[in-house]
Amino acid sequence: MSNSTLDTKINEYQNDISRISKGLGFIAVFLVIISFIAPWLFTLENISILDFSDKGAIGDTIGGIMNPFIGLAGVILTFLAFYLQYKANQIQIENFNAQLQQDREHFQNQINEQKKQFSKSQVESQFFEMIRLHKENVSEISLEVSSPLKKTKSIVTGRNAFEHLLNEVSLIHQVLKYHFVNEPLEDDYLIHLAYHYFFSGLSIGNLNHPPNKNTFRGAFKDLRIILMSSIGQSGVGSLKKDELYFNYDLNSINHSILQGYSHVLGHYYRHLFHTVKFIAQQDENFISYEEKRRYLRVLRAQLSNEEQALLFYNWKSNYGKNWESDSNKFLTDYRMIHNLKEKFLNFNFDLKHEFKIEKDKPIYYRTEKNRKDDFLFEFQNKELNHDS
Repeated sequence: MSNSTLDTKINEYQNDISRISKGLGFIAVFLVIISFIAPWLFTLENISILDFSDKGAIGDTIGGIMNPFIGLAGVILTFLAFYLQYKANQIQIENFNAQLQQDREHFQNQINEQKKQFSKSQVESQFFEMIRLHKENVSEISLEVSSPLKKTKSIVTGRNAFEHLLNEVSLIHQVLKYHFVNEPLEDDYLIHLAYHYFFSGLSIGNLNHPPNKNTFRGAFKDLRIILMSSIGQSGVGSLKKDELYFNYDLNSINHSILQGYSHVLGHYYRHLFHTVKFIAQQDENFISYEEKRRYLRVLRAQLSNEEQALLFYNWKSNYGKNWESDSNKFLTDYRMIHNLKEKFLNFNFDLKHEFKIEKDKPIYYRTEKNRKDDFLFEFQNKELNHDS
């Protein structure tokens, strides 16, 4: 029972007691007064219909007349005393029951809060274990990279490898774009094709021809020569290599390309996706949207700018279409590529256009409560500060 309900009942009891007490008290007082008046009233010869003049001693007469009224008044007052005690007991019982109910509710709330905190600690424990595994996945990525003079080679691992991977995707795109400049493919298909060769490798089984096979043969030939050149295979003509350097920017490529990274990046992206999904799909009565964003900021802090760029390509190429779909809004609602800048992309992307960000238009993605700077991308905040 709530405090307001209990107070209402107590007020009702008090009003009830006050009303009945006044009524019975008035009757008792009235009867006592009558008991004093009655002997005189009932012995008047002209008024009384009873004649007490020859009925013995006047004291017996007075006593006989007054005692019934006094006795009745005493009965009424006794009843009133018992009634007041009864009502007082009811109020105490109500107070006791209300306090007992409050204690039960408080105890239950404590238990529920403890269960919630325990469940949250389990979620946090699993989440940070998933982050640990993500770091291990990143550390397992390695590339053999040549020095600028290509006389020595070293192994680049972890986040540093992603810069080279991003350069490889850009080069593949350059080749495809060069050959299809007069027969432009749709941007989405060109992205899909470039990422396909990057992710799966260049082989006959992975050709995935675009519509114009003749034009594609030239692109495939160039990619094949670049592949052989990057692994130091003999038989690559110097004239053709010079032409390649003239047509494409090969200076940023110092590792063996077009080998395919599905065996490494496939696991990397699956684990990253399920880590985000694990937090995003928690019941918001249990973990609020704002709390989810705080968790996923910790995860995003583990991603370099190059990783976020490759994550964007992974989604845009349709390989990772579930990152942003009707059911998942991991890139928008949860800002998993918040730090992405267009300078890291080689597909002439306009991120504002890509994500339908228009000035003076209502936003369609979720924002945190009481935050006016909760932008989709970091550069939007800088643009706002610059304009102001």
